[in-house]
Amino acid sequence: RSQFTKRDFILHFRIKTHGDVDINNVHPFRVKEGLWMAHNGMIHGAPEDPEGKKSDTRMFIEEVLPRLPEGWLDDPYLVSMVEEWIGWSRLAFLSTDPKLEQQ
Repeated sequence: RSQFTKRDFILHFRIKTHGDVDINNVHPFRVKEGLWMAHNGMIHGAPEDPEGKKSDTRMFIEEVLPRLPEGWLDDPYLVSMVEEWIGWSRLAFLSTDPKLEQQ
């Protein structure tokens, strides 16, 4: 951390709940250009990978988040809906978009 005092970053330690323990399930995940997400916990009700290789987080990012409208992170109603879905879990986002509000 002392080397990166002027940068935000996310550090994640994976404990397997769903999917393989491999480089493809390492957080943070790219959500879209300029937006990355890490997750702590389990996302119950996330679509399951038929092959069993992808984590619940990866499946949530690949199958659920793309269906949300552009700018959903700035919409309190949609953020609340996602929070309800993920339950006690927590999501952390890193964005290069200066217009995205700090939440």
